[in-house]
Amino acid sequence: MPNLSLILSFLNHFIIIQGKTAINRFYSLQITWNNIPFILLLFYKSIFLNSKKGNIRIIDINQLITSKLFSSEHGPSGEQGWRGHDEINLIIPGGNYGWPIEIGIHQNPAFIGPIIFWQNSTPPTGMTFYRGDLFVASLRSQALLRIILEIKDEDYQVKEVERWFAIDSSTGRLGRLRDVVEGPDGNLYLLTSNRDGRGRPRPGDDAIWRLIFP
Repeated sequence: MPNLSLILSFLNHFIIIQGKTAINRFYSLQITWNNIPFILLLFYKSIFLNSKKGNIRIIDINQLITSKLFSSEHGPSGEQGWRGHDEINLIIPGGNYGWPIEIGIHQNPAFIGPIIFWQNSTPPTGMTFYRGDLFVASLRSQALLRIILEIKDEDYQVKEVERWFAIDSSTGRLGRLRDVVEGPDGNLYLLTSNRDGRGRPRPGDDAIWRLIFP
């Protein structure tokens, strides 16, 4: 994938935007070196549409340093009688991920299975690769998930999952988590989402937490 590309998810499609022009604009929240949020205005010239079949709701996409693209996805909310089954997928061009024929882990060779899925609603939101591991924010489970992957011949297997800030399966010390990114200082920044109508706001919410690593 070309450098300086912006990838957006919309329903069952990825929109890949490249280049620079005054016609197409994208606004993004960034964190500067002195930790002051600001709005970044970007310009793009080319838009490409890539279909992604068999998925419910694409929430976030993240590109590994190897140019592999991953997506975090919310599962059904009653469609076809299913609930939960949130997933993280490795994106393969033209791949079909099974919905509504298959969901979760399956053995059907016609469809691509997820890297990891949760039978109960998690659901995963923003994610980023950091020091070789995949960090995923989650809403209902209120945990920052550290997913340790084992890679063999382009096959990605989950070796271990750690649940940071979790008290139990549905309660966390920081509440609902919307996004996690790596800042320019090399640390992780975590965004809470307790004032979205589904959380329980506490004093100081919502907040951006900095996780300092040695």
